Amino acid sequence: MIERAIEIKAGYQATLQSKDDLKDHVLLEEEWESLGALLKFLKPIKEATLMVSKEKTPNVASATMIFQHLFTHFDNMLKIESSNAPFLPVIAKAAKAKLEKYYPETGGKVYVFGTSKLALTIIYCHWWTPLKTNLM
Repeated sequence: MIERAIEIKAGYQATLQSKDDLKDHVLLEEEWESLGALLKFLKPIKEATLMVSKEKTPNVASATMIFQHLFTHFDNMLKIESSNAPFLPVIAKAAKAKLEKYYPETGGKVYVFGTSKLALTIIYCHWWTPLKTNLM
């Protein structure tokens, strides 16, 4: 919705300015810049959601890649200082905290090992000890 609003910005502004009862809803340039910053924040989340939604059988490897991509994105957003988007570090911090809730407590460290049936399997650290015990 934000993306579409930015695409039709000129028409939106012109329509609102042409109607007396809608003039109060015309956005200032700073507000458009804030929307652009918010879109920049949300776009990688949308892409990750679409990527996971396309997977017929999501796996640990793709989930790890997506988590790492989002963590990097949130870390980059934490560094942004913008007078038009002072909310970015705040929402990036909240989003990162939420993502950390769902990410393994191990901090995302993974062990990679091969098996005779599978060329490569990725297991999170906290699975390694029970797995190792069962294999022996």
